[in-house]
Amino acid sequence: MNDHQQLHIESAADQDAGRYSCVAENKPGRAEKDLIVAVLKPPQMDGQYRVVELAENETITLTCPIDDPSVEIQWTKNGIPITTSNNLQLSTSGLKLHILHGQLYDAGRYVCRAWNDAGEAIAYINVVVLVPPKITGSAFRTIESVLNQTVNIECKKTGIPTPNIVWSFNGRTIFPSEKIQILDNGTLLVLQEVQVNQEGRYSCTATNKVGKAEADTFLQVTAPPRISTFVDELKVIQGQGQTIRCEVSGTPVPKVEWLKNGQRFNATTAQSSSNLHYIHLREAQVSDAGRYTCIARNRAGEHRMTTQLYVLVPPTILEGERVVQVKENATLTLECVATGNPKPMIVWKRDGRPLVTRDSRFVIESSKASDAGRYTCEARNEAGTVSTDFEVDVFIKPRFRDLKAEVRVRNGDRARLECKVDGHPEPIITWMRGGRPIEDMKNIILSPRGETMMILKSRRADSGSYSCVAKNFAGEAEASFTVIVLIAPHIEEQIDQNLRVVQGTRVIMHCPVKGNPKPKVKWLYNGKPITIDSTKILGETDLIIHESKQYDKGRYTCIAENEAGILNTNYELEIIGPPKFHHRGEAVYEVILGKTVTMDCDVEADPKPEIHWFRGDSPLYLRENIHISPDGQQLTIRGVELSDGGKYTCKTENEAGAADIDLTLKVLVPPSIDTSNIIGNPLAVMGKSIYLECPVSGIPHPSVKWYKDDVPISIDDDRFVVEQNNQTFGIKEVKVSDQGQFRCVVENKGGRVEQNFNLEVLVPPQLETVQPQKYTKQEKDSLTLFCPVKNDGDSATQTEILWYKDGRPIDGLTLPNIKITSDGQRLHVARMSVSDAGNYSCVALNRAGESSLDFYVEILCTYLNSEYC
Repeated sequence: MNDHQQLHIESAADQDAGRYSCVAENKPGRAEKDLIVAVLKPPQMDGQYRVVELAENETITLTCPIDDPSVEIQWTKNGIPITTSNNLQLSTSGLKLHILHGQLYDAGRYVCRAWNDAGEAIAYINVVVLVPPKITGSAFRTIESVLNQTVNIECKKTGIPTPNIVWSFNGRTIFPSEKIQILDNGTLLVLQEVQVNQEGRYSCTATNKVGKAEADTFLQVTAPPRISTFVDELKVIQGQGQTIRCEVSGTPVPKVEWLKNGQRFNATTAQSSSNLHYIHLREAQVSDAGRYTCIARNRAGEHRMTTQLYVLVPPTILEGERVVQVKENATLTLECVATGNPKPMIVWKRDGRPLVTRDSRFVIESSKASDAGRYTCEARNEAGTVSTDFEVDVFIKPRFRDLKAEVRVRNGDRARLECKVDGHPEPIITWMRGGRPIEDMKNIILSPRGETMMILKSRRADSGSYSCVAKNFAGEAEASFTVIVLIAPHIEEQIDQNLRVVQGTRVIMHCPVKGNPKPKVKWLYNGKPITIDSTKILGETDLIIHESKQYDKGRYTCIAENEAGILNTNYELEIIGPPKFHHRGEAVYEVILGKTVTMDCDVEADPKPEIHWFRGDSPLYLRENIHISPDGQQLTIRGVELSDGGKYTCKTENEAGAADIDLTLKVLVPPSIDTSNIIGNPLAVMGKSIYLECPVSGIPHPSVKWYKDDVPISIDDDRFVVEQNNQTFGIKEVKVSDQGQFRCVVENKGGRVEQNFNLEVLVPPQLETVQPQKYTKQEKDSLTLFCPVKNDGDSATQTEILWYKDGRPIDGLTLPNIKITSDGQRLHVARMSVSDAGNYSCVALNRAGESSLDFYVEILCTYLNSEYC
């Protein structure tokens, strides 16, 4: 405002519009003027960017999005101003632009510009002219493809917006798959490895907002000829029928031609039915054999297959000798000549089993008996099989089997000589002794065929040599036999079979056996073989014991044996020996005081010895608590006392000698602990030493072991000491961790006892500092002294705090102006006076000890601050 004559509005807005009044006045009068202020705004448009679509030949109106009629408006297309023409007309106000009969060239960017003195606004309208789809090329066409080839079907199209393409086959929509692809935005349909069933109408349909177009393509699939059910080789037996088949397929239907051995074949035997072509031979002959070729042709190609036809002739065998005889070791030849087509294969069999040879001539060199039998020659080919038999007979000279050249027979038993012989024809057998034939006699019998000679009751005189002679057409053989008559073991003289000797003397057991062959003798002791050593030796038939021992007594058996039999002769040997104990030296028995003990005098002697018991060197007399068993071998003492301990002697005697054994009785006293001076709940002060006593007694002296909380104590720790045979256990420099249950375990052979100690560790009070504290105060000041006792969480020991002044205890009666807190750690003087000066001390104490701290308190006089009162 300049002298209040101008009004300036900065950044005028809508609310600044209106009537303004300018009033001027002075003493003489007043003047007033009104001014109307209007606020001019730049144009504003709604929807500054739009897209408008119209179809060809369609009329459309474009409106500039502004409501203010005062503005100036201009239209442009693609940057060029628009004026009214045949196809474009502007409204009078200029707000609307009419497009008449829209064409493709009417598409573009239209701009509506509105302006005034305040500014301008612009709206953009993109006009898109829609064109219906159109497919270039013919609307129907035909293409041809060969089976398994790849077919490409194109569908080029135009239109706005870009049309969407859908493919169909015979009216059904096609979807991409492994062998069907739709490429190039749908304009290319690719059929891979096309098949006959894919022949038909393929339709391409292009669609957008304003229409659609369609084109059809008819696909014809041609398949080259294919021959199936054709074989490489056929065979037919002469005189039988055979058919050569040729089944063909292909599109279009192929034509068929036949060749035989490469030449055209027009025989009346060639026939066809639909896709099956064949040549039928009713009675095949050898001349029909050959190579037959079936050729199938169509415009897609040609296929040919060849079959080789074989005419087979069954085999036949020529006549010849069928019964053959041969001597052993001679050569045998069998002939088998066969004809046929193909050439027959010869198989020889013997008794139905195949032989390895394949020749028409079968030869056996050095014929054997096993070669005799039925031989079959079998001729076979694919047309059939024929066979003939040969009977072979081999003459075999006599041959002995299972001969037992030596016959051994017991005296008086029956002897049997077997002369088993094989041969062909069957041999004749003759028995001989000393070069003369043997005939049936009183004591000798021959079997009807002569194979067996039997001596009914063998005697010594029947021993000797015999022979068997066998003859037939192929030759003769002789076998020799030896007969031995056996005599069983026996004893002919009187012998002593019950022997009784004194231990240590020589024993001879005589066993004079005889027999044929000479018997072998062995000895048993109590049924088991005797071990021969330096103490026992064997004579030819006798057993000798040089120095008899007690263990030599028992039953001895002399066993004499040969082929004729066995003889057992028993001997009973009795050894008289002195008494003998099962254990030697000193035997020790241990018994707990008051218990029962039995001591054994386990003695062995035959005859039984007399037994006597001694205590020391004196005979043992029976008492109420002492008992000796009826056989004297056990001594029992009941309720054993200490005085029963000592040496006992068991003495034995019989006619062969005497023996004694010393026994020692030890009386065990179970361990005990003297608890008269034992403290079960000892107290220890931390840092000090403590000793736990476990005085023990017992026989033998007990062992002592110490445990803490059931864990054995290791004396490797330098703080632990054991004394007096472990009866005293000590801990040096006790720690809080030593607190717990200690146990001494005492045991010996008599038993075990224990003593528990519950050790508690006391911790003396500890202060944070022990340095004396000095305080200087003025009269009427307050004073607080703090006793810095450490709070040890590991100790359960209760600590008491006492305060002293000048060596005297402080209480509320003597010094009423001094207050002590309930826990005792703080001393408070609310108003100091000269009498409160002095030496204070706090003393912390518990069961483990005490600690103290001194405080020196000085008071300054009120009116003399630099000097002490």
